[in-house]
Amino acid sequence: MGMPAHGWRERHGWELARIVGWELALAVVAAVVGKIIDCLW
Repeated sequence: MGMPAHGWRERHGWELARIVGWELALAVVAAVVGKIIDCLW
């Protein structure tokens, strides 16, 4: 392959970090929404 392992690992790490970040953000949003709903009811 013409692509160096370091570059692939770096880009792959960024993809994983972005996916994990999105999952964390969604979890936080879900928790906040759940708390707001609990307070409203």
